[in-house]
Amino acid sequence: MTEYSPITVARFWSKVDVKKSEVACWLWRGAVANGSYGRMKVNGESLTASRIAWELANGETLGEKYALHKCDNPRCCNPHHIYAGSPSDNRRDLHKRQGRSGDKITPEDVKTIRKERKAGISRASLAKDFGVDAAHISKIETGRAWGYIPD
Repeated sequence: MTEYSPITVARFWSKVDVKKSEVACWLWRGAVANGSYGRMKVNGESLTASRIAWELANGETLGEKYALHKCDNPRCCNPHHIYAGSPSDNRRDLHKRQGRSGDKITPEDVKTIRKERKAGISRASLAKDFGVDAAHISKIETGRAWGYIPD
């Protein structure tokens, strides 16, 4: 398991909005990356906040497994919302929830977004028009989301 010093543990939890409820999402208030996944450096390694939360709560390492969210909230650190899954579980979740906020997006929308980005329309403008965030527009543009849809 990644070794978490008492100082690291305290620093981690100081960045989480811990609620009294197991039902509520406990949101990460620190640095985010890749479309709002919380991240923190531990012993020089950048780890997702959800991974750290799971490992601290379970006292073991995830190893090659992923920290997956039952709540589909990438900033959530509530250990009751996080489960260990394989890379194929992660892909299945991604496919099932394709686009997270992109549930509103259709394949035709994907083609339109890519076309309009090439024409210079801003991500922020497209995000507003399609009801998603700019990070999701970027994922559509680069093929990290909806990559199977041709231009």
